[in-house]
Parts: sequence; C-alpha cells; structure tokens
Amino acid sequence: MVLAELDVVVNNAMRRASFAALRSAGAPWALAVEPGVPHFSLSVAQRDLTIDWMRAIVPRGNAGPFRETSPQVGFLGDPASGLIAPRHTFTGNLIASSWFPKRPLATQWSAFIGM
Repeated sequence: MVLAELDVVVNNAMRRASFAALRSAGAPWALAVEPGVPHFSLSVAQRDLTIDWMRAIVPRGNAGPFRETSPQVGFLGDPASGLIAPRHTFTGNLIASSWFPKRPLATQWSAFIGM
C-alpha cells in the first residue's frame, strides 16, 4: 500500500488502521507513505516501488495468483526509522512493520519513505 503524505482525498488514518489490523493477523503487506506529496502525485519512485513489489509477489505464467513466499521469511522494515532487517533478526514493532520478500525491495522501500 502506497499513500501520499499530504493526501486529502484518501483517509490515510483509516488505511493505516487497516494495514495494522491485517499485519497483526500475519498478512505479508508493506506500507509506504511518500513524504511531502498530495493525492495523485504518482512520482517515478512511487511507480517503481509499486511495480517492483508486484513483480516480487506476482508470478509469471501459471504458478497461481501469488508467489508462495511465507511471511515468516524475507525482510521487515521499521516505518519509524526506515531500518530493514531479515525477518528472524528484526527487533522492531511487528504490527507496524512492512514485509518484503527480498532485500533489494526492502532497501528500495527504505529509500522511498525518506529515511
């Protein structure tokens, strides 16, 4: 989920609450808030992050709707600090964390959120 920090069209607080509820249930989701932009900004960085996320989780061909990647592996990102770590060594808030199947995507997310 990618949000624009200065959005007045979308209820960012509601989206964040939905994200937290689903992450606490173990959903392999990531949340990025692009700093300093309004609704419909769609920066190159936002587009690239979204496309790279989709490429990481949606398989090509007939392998099913999503790649079979367990949320118990991969990397987690701390939205408060921008720090990323392998899932098994992450010490931040698991509910607030964003999940990534691979390190390059986690690194891209950290740079995107401006940390």
